[in-house]
Amino acid sequence: MLLGIIAVTKAHDGFCVAGINAHGKLIRPIRGKGSDRFWPRNKLTHENGFIKSGDIWELEGNYVRSEFPNHTEDFRPTKFRYRHPMKQEKFMDLLSKYAEGEQEFIDTVNGNQRSLCLVSVNNIRFRTREWDGRISWRVSIDGGFCFDNPKTQDTQYPLKDCKWLSLMNKGYRLPRFEKIFACIGLATPAPYDGVEYPQVIGIHTMPDIKITDNYPD
Repeated sequence: MLLGIIAVTKAHDGFCVAGINAHGKLIRPIRGKGSDRFWPRNKLTHENGFIKSGDIWELEGNYVRSEFPNHTEDFRPTKFRYRHPMKQEKFMDLLSKYAEGEQEFIDTVNGNQRSLCLVSVNNIRFRTREWDGRISWRVSIDGGFCFDNPKTQDTQYPLKDCKWLSLMNKGYRLPRFEKIFACIGLATPAPYDGVEYPQVIGIHTMPDIKITDNYPD
């Protein structure tokens, strides 16, 4: 099948990716189990650069029973290779067609038999937070229903999207967007409390914002 990439995040020493196929199915290609589920940089690098949202990749393989029961989207490829970029208008059309509703969002953030969702939102807001001496980015999303994160006191989400982390670290100022989509994904269970925390792992806008020179770092 062909997979439109909608999320690229750093995960430990590698990267985690997710996408959507032509039928609106959300898929998380993984390499193996545990820390081996994440992709090394060289496996996601192709002749036009590093994997990014809006790319089309060819995918063959099978869904797998994940060690994390809520991660029903886990898929182990026998083939995973870059095909071509998608035009932004077509990418937006795909996201518009398959953006999910309130129940899918609720099921995702509460880990009810799923760990990914794609939603259309009206607004995004970013701020920094200091934790254990480190600065991290947080994001709030607003839309047609309540998008609060039920797993955090401030109701915001950790920002994990590589593209947007590099943008915010460079002082990017947000323009007014005509369309905004957010991909929310559950992290693997945190070692200190076992919770699968919801994160914003992909942000897609019209007009599009180009990646920075240092993407994905």
